Amino acid sequence: MKKASVTLLILLLAGILLAISCGRATSQIVFYSGGYMDDGKMYLINADGTNQTLNLSYDGYWTYWGPTLSPDDTKIAFGSMSSGELDSPVDIYVMNADGSNLIKLTDGGNNFSPAWSPDGAKIAFVSGRDDNFEIYIMNADGSNQIRITDIDGSNNLEPAWSPDGAQIAFVSERDANPEIYIMNVDGSNRMRLTDNDWYDFHPVWSPNGKKIAFVSQRGGPNKGGNRGIYVVNTDGSNEIRLTDTDGGDMEPAWSPDGSKIAFTRGDNGYAQIYVMNANGSNQKRLTNNKFDARNPQWVSKSIGR
Repeated sequence: MKKASVTLLILLLAGILLAISCGRATSQIVFYSGGYMDDGKMYLINADGTNQTLNLSYDGYWTYWGPTLSPDDTKIAFGSMSSGELDSPVDIYVMNADGSNLIKLTDGGNNFSPAWSPDGAKIAFVSGRDDNFEIYIMNADGSNQIRITDIDGSNNLEPAWSPDGAQIAFVSERDANPEIYIMNVDGSNRMRLTDNDWYDFHPVWSPNGKKIAFVSQRGGPNKGGNRGIYVVNTDGSNEIRLTDTDGGDMEPAWSPDGSKIAFTRGDNGYAQIYVMNANGSNQKRLTNNKFDARNPQWVSKSIGR
């Protein structure tokens, strides 16, 4: 079985960020592409689909959650299998955007899905240290790790901060199947946003804080239970399905100005990166890779400037 070291991961992520920092005239999206147990590659592409650039490749299989840039673009948080073994625990790391000053923030229990607070002072994450998966918040240096969900036997996943830093959207299985909830950052005032018999997951806030995009595996017009991208107001009203294809769509990511959403769609057996207007119109395919293209993340600021 192939191994990958944290050092190799650092070099990979640092190379991505250095490539991004070279400057650009248009918004760009960074994404991962690779096959299971195969070489993986990170690419950068313009939001109009032009100029796809291979930033770095590596030899060997590894898994990461992120990279997630801090709001000021100076640091990056990510989850990595600590020893490089496929069955080793996952922990959260943070480092400077140039790859220096690597710090391990968590230790044991499987910790993943880091999400920066808007001011960069805290990181929300998921931990399995309490048997089931719960959401925690810690300071950006790893100190003061506090559990903010507490539902015995039910998993709570995928935290996402509101733009004002006052609330966190997340996925919970407390009502039998995964649904989208919102809570205050201290875990109080939990409110359920979605309520149906299908899986709802991967919530992301719009930049103005008025809407949440998410993925649901409910039956749409095609009646196939295929995964589609939805948006809903943050009070749970006006739920709208934006995509409905046989391939299924996942991993929505709002552009910084809120006008577009990047996402992944299954095409001919592989996931590819698409972008659409925030109302679901003008869906355009950006990639045509021979392996899955996953985890799109918008990059609109220069790094290290």
